[in-house]
Order: sequence, then structure tokens, then C-alpha cells
Amino acid sequence: MNAQQISDYSHNDVPWRTAEEGTIIEYEAVFYRTAPYSVREYPNE
Repeated sequence: MNAQQISDYSHNDVPWRTAEEGTIIEYEAVFYRTAPYSVREYPNE
């Protein structure tokens, strides 16, 4: 991704969208993410 694509992608994530402009993004917001932003891949053990 280029810089604009990364910015567009990250600014659609719940923590960014729920923070008011100019305020700190609350840590707890990371626990309320939508599917495109909460995908995790774990290596096989």
C-alpha cells in the first residue's frame, strides 16, 4: 500500500472513527474492531 491507502484504511478502523478530532484514541477501543481490522493469523504449534 502507498501512504494514502494506509491512511484511508486505518482511518476506517473503529478506534479512529470513535475518537473525536484532536483527542487521544482510547486504548479500550481496540477491543471493538470490525472484521477487516481484527484478523489474526497464528502459526501452527
